[in-house]
Amino acid sequence: MAISKDNLITYGLSGLLGNQVVFRTQKGRTIVSKRTKPKDKKSEAQLKQRSRFSEATIYAKGAIADKNIRKLYDAKAQKSDKLQTAFNVAVSDYMRAPEIKHIDATGYRGNIGDVIIISATDDFMVKEIKIEIESSDGAMVEKGSVFISPNGFEWEYKVQSSNETLEGCKITVRVFDLPGNVCEEKVVC
Repeated sequence: MAISKDNLITYGLSGLLGNQVVFRTQKGRTIVSKRTKPKDKKSEAQLKQRSRFSEATIYAKGAIADKNIRKLYDAKAQKSDKLQTAFNVAVSDYMRAPEIKHIDATGYRGNIGDVIIISATDDFMVKEIKIEIESSDGAMVEKGSVFISPNGFEWEYKVQSSNETLEGCKITVRVFDLPGNVCEEKVVC
C-alpha cells in the first residue's frame, strides 16, 4: 500500500485502474493498493462474518446521520493515528462487544447500602450497565442501573433491598455499548 500526499497527478483519484490497482482517498490522502480478489467458496463462518459486517455498515450509516453520535465518533477518529473516519470507528464499535473485566461482590452482604463494583470496558464506550440480584430459589430480589464511580473507571451499584437468603444468590450483570452489543456475566454468592 502506498500513500500519496500533495501529488498533483494522483490527488483525489479513486477507483480501479487496470484491474490491478485500487485508488481511494481518505483524510486528504490518496491511498494506492493492490486489488484483492475474493475466493470463490465461502465458509459458513465467512458468510456469518459478512452478514455481521453488513449489519455494522447499516448501523454506522445511521449513527453518523445523527449529529450527536457522529460528534462522538468524529472525536475518536481525530485522535487516532490511523486514517480513520467517524464511519470506520462506528463500524469497529459495532463489531466489538463490551467486556466485563471483573465483578467484585465481596461487599455484598444482603444489606441495603452494600456496594457491588463492576469493571467493564469497550473499544469505544460503555453506555449502560444493568444488574439483577436473584435469591437462591430464583426469586427476583432487585434490579437496577449501575452508575460510574467517582474514580471514573469502575461502576458501582448500591443495593436497594435486603436479601435474607444470601447463600446461593445470583448476581447478573449486563453491559451495553452504544450500538447495543451486550455482554453478560453471572456471579453466585
